[in-house]
Amino acid sequence: MDNGVCPPGYPVLLPHLFLETSYAVVELDNLDDGGRFTFSMGDPTGYGFHGDFMNGWDAAIQKAAVENCINDGGFGTIEECPILQANRDVQFGSNCPAVFDPIDEPVHGMLDKLPGCINVTPGPASALASDMECAAGIPKPKITSTMDSTPLATANPAIGAYFGNAYNKYVGCGNDSLGSPFRTLNAIRYADPDMTVEGCQTYCTKRGYPFSGIEYATQCYCDLAVNPTAQFYPGLNFSVGCSMTCPGNRSEVCGGPAYMNVFNNTDPKFKPTNNTINSVYQLTVPVVPYASNYIGCASEGTSGRALNGSSTTSANMTLSTCATFCAANNYKYYGLEYASQCFCGNGLASGSQLLDNSSAPTSVITPFTSTCSTRCNGNYSQICGNGGALSVYQNSNYKPVVIVPSVGKYSSKGCVTDPATNGRALQGAFTSGPNITVENCVGFCQRGGWKYAGVEYADECYCDNKVQTQTGAKTESCPLGSSLMPCAGNKYEYCGAGSLLNLYYSATSGL
Repeated sequence: MDNGVCPPGYPVLLPHLFLETSYAVVELDNLDDGGRFTFSMGDPTGYGFHGDFMNGWDAAIQKAAVENCINDGGFGTIEECPILQANRDVQFGSNCPAVFDPIDEPVHGMLDKLPGCINVTPGPASALASDMECAAGIPKPKITSTMDSTPLATANPAIGAYFGNAYNKYVGCGNDSLGSPFRTLNAIRYADPDMTVEGCQTYCTKRGYPFSGIEYATQCYCDLAVNPTAQFYPGLNFSVGCSMTCPGNRSEVCGGPAYMNVFNNTDPKFKPTNNTINSVYQLTVPVVPYASNYIGCASEGTSGRALNGSSTTSANMTLSTCATFCAANNYKYYGLEYASQCFCGNGLASGSQLLDNSSAPTSVITPFTSTCSTRCNGNYSQICGNGGALSVYQNSNYKPVVIVPSVGKYSSKGCVTDPATNGRALQGAFTSGPNITVENCVGFCQRGGWKYAGVEYADECYCDNKVQTQTGAKTESCPLGSSLMPCAGNKYEYCGAGSLLNLYYSATSGL
């Protein structure tokens, strides 16, 4: 019957269905404990397999499938017949969940014995009626009667039609979202195992968002606008797109994997929130041209930040906010990351590199070609890096940090690294504060009668009569690269770095 050849006297080939059932027994646990695969009626051989197939056809679909797909020369699979594939429910696991067990007995997981007092009968003799009956005196499990239900058609609202709560119009089934890092709706979200269209609409309306959307059956998203890169499709297609019914109301559709059913609250009295953070509303604002001091999009370093000086964050971050902050501390570069973060430095740290330096912003619809594509929270027309990537700019008013050559009788002796053990390179006296400069550190050590003075980590001052070289401290030239730190009290003076002391020496001590 599988080769399509009719025997003599039977010239009409009838369509037939082939049903194959596979059991993934290799995925079971405890395969080496003596257990075995057994059918529920006690058959461990497989010869007692039996299945009842009940099927209902839409007459028009069946007729079209027979006329167009029955002799197509393929393997006869559903995927090969566009008529059947268009009506295939690929989300059947979600749309047709298992119902409750009407008989109260263990049937899930690994079982010590078969339910219902059934004995395992490997043959070759046939199983007897007594092999499937409980002995007298054994209580029967509780049985919960099932109730008849009325089938409900799956709702299929037209684009622009009202659906769900009052004033909510159906926008369509939108995809997430053609090269954009944003979803169709992006501002806020929540999940509900009993999600309905009305429940999602209510959630968004109460929080001031006119647009609501349901994705992947249980996920609700809200926003002030729809992502302009999303494409919308009318109608239902259970083989792709919005193909999952709502678990709280199986007559409604709640999106699908990477597809969202979107609704718009058109109530004239509705008052939207002014909270635009995370909203795809920002995508409706064109990107302004990059300034001439833009360096490019840089990756983070291999062992820390790409710009490892000062940093700040702001829910209203803009390019000027970050530029002002870093300029106040006289850093050569400033960089913005992940919409709200600002970093300063005098060079890219080890392992960081420019990913691209395109100075031409892309349009609203065209996907970003740069890794840095996140809009600034405080100005959606500007780009503020991305996750793990910085939009780097040069401070046009930067003045190089200098090593003060001498202060009174004290002259510069280069830099010395702190020893790996036993503390600092200078261990006689210490002070720190937000006003530390080379001059006031030298003055502090001079008043204490110390021959050596050193500034470190921007706001630390150390004194001693010798450098603790015997503990591993090492003298070297002062690096003026990305790791240098300006003095806290004078942003144009060099005050060492982490574990690196800018050293000064006088042959005589005291006043």
